[in-house]
Amino acid sequence: MEDFVRIFKSPEGDVYHITLSEDNGVLSAEVLATLGEVHVAGIDLRRLFGKHVTSQGVLSALANVIDDFFLKDENVIICRQTATLL
Repeated sequence: MEDFVRIFKSPEGDVYHITLSEDNGVLSAEVLATLGEVHVAGIDLRRLFGKHVTSQGVLSALANVIDDFFLKDENVIICRQTATLL
């Protein structure tokens, strides 16, 4: 699985960085073997710039970016999520 990286800029000028990358370190080798072709992805969502309150519209747009990734690869599941939205 290739890393998926997107930079997202809100209408207010805040900048968010979204990374989805393979993260097999959380599950045991036995569980991974059982999953077969499934890739385990970790999501890292960070605000790189800005101090505005993250609006519902911006959160929805960020969710749509992540959704696009999962629509393109049906063999990916989320294992861990990290969010830094301050």
